[in-house]
Parts: sequence; structure tokens; C-alpha cells
Amino acid sequence: MQILSPIPQPLLDPACALWRAHFGGAGWPRQVSAGHGMVGLDAAGRVAGVIGLRDGAGGFALGSPPLPGWLFRAAPATG
Repeated sequence: MQILSPIPQPLLDPACALWRAHFGGAGWPRQVSAGHGMVGLDAAGRVAGVIGLRDGAGGFALGSPPLPGWLFRAAPATG
């Protein structure tokens, strides 16, 4: 396994899809921040895992969730 951060541009869509399948909902998020995440790649170079991070500059999932509070609550801003 290989772990990459920031997430390379060609892997943003698969990383977003994997994160959305487990933590998002109703098509959210449509985009993620490369600098606020890490991906784990399997031996074939496919995204096998993803983690989203948050700091004072923002978070991994971009945009507002369609049903705030159901599966996602934005963390308070950090210093």
C-alpha cells in the first residue's frame, strides 16, 4: 500500500466517491480538497482508502451537505 498526501489530481474523483459512499449522502460532496486528505492506494494504484482532515483553512469535503446534521457535522474552526 502507498499513502499519498496531498491527493494527486487524477485520484480526487475516486477519493471523493469512496468518501461519499461511506460518509456523505445525496450526492454530497461532489468535490474534495486535495490538501485536506490522504489516500491509500492498493498494489494496482487504485484508491483503497481515504481520510479527510480539517484545520483552520477548511476541510476535506467541499460545499454544504444537503441534510446538515444527519451524517455530517462541520467541526468548529480551529487555530
